[in-house]
Amino acid sequence: MEQGIGKLEEERKVVMKKMLEIGDLRRGTVLRSQTKCGKKNCRCMKTRAGRHVRYIWNATIDGQGRSKNLSLGSEMAKYQQETENYRKFMKYCKAFVEIGE
Repeated sequence: MEQGIGKLEEERKVVMKKMLEIGDLRRGTVLRSQTKCGKKNCRCMKTRAGRHVRYIWNATIDGQGRSKNLSLGSEMAKYQQETENYRKFMKYCKAFVEIGE
């Protein structure tokens, strides 16, 4: 039985180490949205490929819906990485609890 407990403690240490290595976290998701601008002579009204693309961060925090339009480039990449990190963190939290049980 001692050997089993020692193995579980090692697994827990590995999970904790992975949790500490994750970095910045952000709840929510980054969504890609295509919209038409509404101008009659714009190419987005004439072709499907010409639609305006934008990226939006969406989250529900304390029961409140939050969203933000993201600029292309570093801001969008930062939000995508942080939301991915959050999902990894939650996966490790679940594993941590399961090891404890």
